[in-house]
Amino acid sequence: MVMASVEWATTPQWVFWHLVHADGVPIEWFLSTIPKLDSTKHDEAIANILLMMKRMDREPWAGLIRAIFHRIPTKNDNFTADALKMLIEDSEQC
Repeated sequence: MVMASVEWATTPQWVFWHLVHADGVPIEWFLSTIPKLDSTKHDEAIANILLMMKRMDREPWAGLIRAIFHRIPTKNDNFTADALKMLIEDSEQC
């Protein structure tokens, strides 16, 4: 569903992601999607995956880290670095 949604116009994608967040869909459901996303073409999905990581109520686990590192690097794609920064950010230290 997520990969299909990246082809939609911005407004339907916005609605889709609001429903995902409102229903509390866990990030585990998106692990297989993370390596497939292209940050230059799938802005809305990338931004919302990062938001889901920021809102996680648990520590990162091997499956999530694996999905992040499984991405094929492309020019100007900062998703991997941004995701890792998000995961190691310590709100008590900042």
